Amino acid sequence: MTKREILTSIIEGNYIESEIQAYAKHEIELLDKKAARSKKESKITEEVLQACLMEITTNGVTIKEIIASNEIFKGYSSQKMVPILKKLIDRGEIEKYYEKRIAMFKLVG
Repeated sequence: MTKREILTSIIEGNYIESEIQAYAKHEIELLDKKAARSKKESKITEEVLQACLMEITTNGVTIKEIIASNEIFKGYSSQKMVPILKKLIDRGEIEKYYEKRIAMFKLVG
């Protein structure tokens, strides 16, 4: 049965309890799969974090400048750099600020 058929039968009151239970179990399995998929380990290594940290100055740099400054980031996009920078921000090593609506990153302190 489809979701629409299950929900319609619940509304109308003419449902078979075993089908509803089977549907509910299947939906719980799908939720468990989705939760397991979202908890994958990060592939961010300490080497990448340190390389990124070395490229950030006290004056501030953009993501594009960080990518262009080191060969380890060859093939990285801005979207791939965001989790790396977020991890450094969470560790309190860098901070993010905006200059003319452009995200900039600088060392803390």
